[in-house]
Amino acid sequence: MMNVLLVEPYYGRKYPPLGLMKIATWHKRRGDTVQYVRANSFIDVDFKPHIIYVTSLFTWDLPVVVSTVNTFKHRFPNAKIKIGGVGASAMPEYVKEKTGIVPHIGVLKNIDDVPPDYTISEETKKLDSSLVFTSRGCPHKCDYCIVKTLEPKQYIIKGWAKSIDSSKKKTVLFDNNILYSPDEHVKKVFRVLGESGKPFDINSGFDVFLFKKHHAKGIAELPIKPIRFAFDKKSQEKALLRSVAQCVDAGIDPDKIRVFVLYNFNDTPEDARYRADKVISLGCKPFAMRYRPLDDWKKDYIAPQWKPQDVVNFAYYYNMPVVWNTMSYDKFVNERKENVFEKMRHQLNNKLPKEQQILDVK
Repeated sequence: MMNVLLVEPYYGRKYPPLGLMKIATWHKRRGDTVQYVRANSFIDVDFKPHIIYVTSLFTWDLPVVVSTVNTFKHRFPNAKIKIGGVGASAMPEYVKEKTGIVPHIGVLKNIDDVPPDYTISEETKKLDSSLVFTSRGCPHKCDYCIVKTLEPKQYIIKGWAKSIDSSKKKTVLFDNNILYSPDEHVKKVFRVLGESGKPFDINSGFDVFLFKKHHAKGIAELPIKPIRFAFDKKSQEKALLRSVAQCVDAGIDPDKIRVFVLYNFNDTPEDARYRADKVISLGCKPFAMRYRPLDDWKKDYIAPQWKPQDVVNFAYYYNMPVVWNTMSYDKFVNERKENVFEKMRHQLNNKLPKEQQILDVK
């Protein structure tokens, strides 16, 4: 038996760490004692751990991760420390240089088939969603995406259904490209989730290149919301138009469709605006997704074709339907210069996407 400490550094995130939750189940099944902490500095634990797992998420949070690792490394010099997660997989050399520990890159396949432990903290006990991966992999090797590093091969997670907790109100699927899976698997996922009678969210959305009529017909009968696609580059336009049309033909209201719009990459503000405006013209809602390099922990990256003001204005405008429904982009930019939008923002009780709350370029 071992004492296992699961550490999540204290950075911003929406969902608790699914990887650590699965590791907790894996160790508990072997009779090990497991404790979870969320901290950016040492927190007392009631045992001396034999092994410490430290997770990571965004690359810009890696300095916090490094500080956390070194704190626990100093406090428990005899414990074996393992570092993993998205951020560490994206910048393993940085992590090694700062901690002396070589991080694990990608997913831990031996825990993929294990259901998460929803009891590791008060937060996970109160969580209203089941957190699930049913498959891994994506056929696209996009320069702006980390999936090719995390999940280089496609496979089905055999025990995925065991991750669904019937006591939870809804289910969130994190498959990075569920339509890359065999059609039989996709149909099974739709059937299982449909039979649960509870709403579910396919968080990463559907691949417009792989989306077909039968997918639209299938999801039209399911409590899935919102339906998500991506329009990251103009080469996706034809496929996006076809996918949205298929949804509409199946009886799906386009207002229920959200479309990720990548910006601040190799595009220009004009290109990004074209894509976002096209999404709006289809009756869907855009969601501006800012690109930041996968090999840099600095958060303030501005692409060569962009200016800081452009980056912030684009996110403000296109992530706020109340704004793009009432004024043009140019008028918005002018009024923001006069501080009109800041007053509007205050009136909306600061209900803005996280990025908009953090950035403020005048």
